[in-house]
Amino acid sequence: MGGAADGDVAHGESGMHAPPLEKLIQLADIFDVSLDYLVMGQPMEESPIRNEVLFKRFKLLETFDDQDKDTVIRVIDAIIAQRQVEHAMRPLGQ
Repeated sequence: MGGAADGDVAHGESGMHAPPLEKLIQLADIFDVSLDYLVMGQPMEESPIRNEVLFKRFKLLETFDDQDKDTVIRVIDAIIAQRQVEHAMRPLGQ
C-alpha cells in the first residue's frame, strides 16, 4: 500500500485498525467505488450518479406518484435551464 508500513497493513487486514474516514473516502474515489462497497464489500445498485445523497433521493422519488415525479422533473429542468442561460451570458474568457 502506497507508503503504509507493513505493520499498518497487517493491522488493517486483521481488523485491529480502521483507517480514518478521510482515507476511506480517498480510497473510494481512487477505486471509483462507494464507501459501502469499500467497507462492507457490497456494491450499491448500479448508478450513473456518483453522489450517494443524490442517488438516495432519486431512489426515494421513484416511490412518488406520477404527478409529484413530473413536478420534480420540471424543477430540475428549470434549474438546468437557468444554469445554461447564466453560462451563455458570461463574457468570453470567463
